Amino acid sequence: MKALSLSLLATALSASISTVVGKVIPSPRDLFSSPPLMMERELGMGIPTTGDLIPSLGLNSLVDSTPLGSILSSSSLDSQFVRRGDSNTPSGSGASTPGDAAANESKLDDATKELNININNVNANTNTNTNAQPNGGSERKDGNNNNEADLSDLQYLNYNLFVEQFLVSFFEHGQRKYSEADFTGAGFPGWVRGRYQQILEHEKAHKEFLASAIAGSGAQPVLPCRYEFNDANVHDFVAISAALTTIASSSYVGSLQCFNNRAYITTSASILSVESRQTSWINGAVRKINPWNTAFETPLTPNEVVTLFLSFMDFDTCPQENRDRLPPNFRPYPVLTLAPRLVPGEEAEISFPYPGGLGPDEHLYLAFLVGIETIFAPVEERRHTKRGDTNVNTNNFGANKNNDNTRRFFVQLPRDLSATGTVYFTLVRGPDDIRAIRLDDHSIVAGPAIAEFPFDSSYKPITW
Repeated sequence: MKALSLSLLATALSASISTVVGKVIPSPRDLFSSPPLMMERELGMGIPTTGDLIPSLGLNSLVDSTPLGSILSSSSLDSQFVRRGDSNTPSGSGASTPGDAAANESKLDDATKELNININNVNANTNTNTNAQPNGGSERKDGNNNNEADLSDLQYLNYNLFVEQFLVSFFEHGQRKYSEADFTGAGFPGWVRGRYQQILEHEKAHKEFLASAIAGSGAQPVLPCRYEFNDANVHDFVAISAALTTIASSSYVGSLQCFNNRAYITTSASILSVESRQTSWINGAVRKINPWNTAFETPLTPNEVVTLFLSFMDFDTCPQENRDRLPPNFRPYPVLTLAPRLVPGEEAEISFPYPGGLGPDEHLYLAFLVGIETIFAPVEERRHTKRGDTNVNTNNFGANKNNDNTRRFFVQLPRDLSATGTVYFTLVRGPDDIRAIRLDDHSIVAGPAIAEFPFDSSYKPITW
C-alpha cells in the first residue's frame, strides 16, 4: 500500500520516488559551519540501511551568502563530503457548536486587531536585530529605516499568505474529491477525513488572519494563483499532504528571521507550530512512519518554497499585482529531478536544465539540507556519445563541449542521509575548494528537490 502511494505521489509531483536499498559505503567528511542557524558537531557515520524516500519536488535553497562560524577540518576525513552546521542556535474530536464557532471567530477578530499595526506607527524598538532578509534570495539588508522595515514585514506577511492560499486550495480540493467512504475504502479509518477537515479549518483561519492583518495595516493582500492538483486517489492525497505541510513548516522557519516586528514573529511562530503538528499527525498516525525528522526543522526561503509549488502551479500565470506585494526577487528556480532510487553511500543520477555561464574552473555540487546542517558532495559529469561511448569529464565545464554528446550527471550520496526523514537536495556551482561553496542566488543552479528517508522508533530505516 505504501509503495503504491509513493509511486503515485511521484507522478503527481512530477518528480521521482527513491528507495534506499543495498549495502551502505562509509563516507567520512570534513565539517564546517554555515548559515542559516548555527551548530557545530560531528555526527556518527550512520547505519547501513534499507529504506525508502519520499518524492522530489524540485526545491531551491538560498542561505546567507556569508558563511557563519568557524571552519572545522580533519586530515582523517574524506574531503569528498563537507558538512556545514549553523552556529547561531540558542543554547477523539467532537463537533463544534455554533457557540464555539462564534467564540473562535471572536478570538480571531481580537487577535487580528492586535496584529493590525499601522505601518506608519511601528515602534522602532520592536526589533533590536535589524538583519532582516527583504528578498527571496540570500542577501540581507539592515532595517534602520522604519518605513522600509515595515514594508519588508508586510511583504513577508504576504508571502506567508501566499503559502496559506496554496494550502487552503489543496485541502479544499481533498475534501471535495474524497468522501469518508473513499478513505475507509483505501484502508484508512473513517476519522482520518475528519482530521483533514480540521486541517482545512486551520489553514482557512491562517489565511483569513493574515489577509485581515495585511489589509488592516494599509497594504494589499496577494491574490491567489491557479492550482492544479493531480492526485489520483486517497493514498496519493495523503502522501502529498505530508510533503506540503512539511514544506509549509520549513517556509515559516525560514521567514521568521526576515521580520522586524516582534508581533509578526510571534504570530508566524504560532502558525508554524500548528503546521508542524499537522505534519506529525499525517506521518505518524496516518502513514505510520516517523512523525519528525531530525532535532531541527529545515528552514527554506521563499524562492525554495515557490519552486516546490511548481508541480501544482504555473508561476508566470499568477496575478501580476502580486509582484509588488511579495519580497523582491521572489521567483522559482529550475527544477532538479532525482533518480528513482537513492541509496545512501552509493551513486545516484540527477537531471536538470544545463546552466549557462559556467567558468572553466567551476564545478557542480549537490547540497543536502538536513535540519540546520548542509552536506556538500561533488557532481560528476559523464558524456554519452551517439556511438554509446562514455566519457568522464571530471566536472570541468569549460572543456569538451560537444553537441553530439549527451550530458549525464551523478553524485555519491552521503551515508548519513539514512534515517533522517525529509532531506532537501539543491544543485549549486562553486570553485575547486568545496569549503568555499556559497549557497546564494548566484550559486544555485537547480532545485531544491525533496526526498524522504523514513525510519521507525529505533532509527531503523523503513522499507516500503
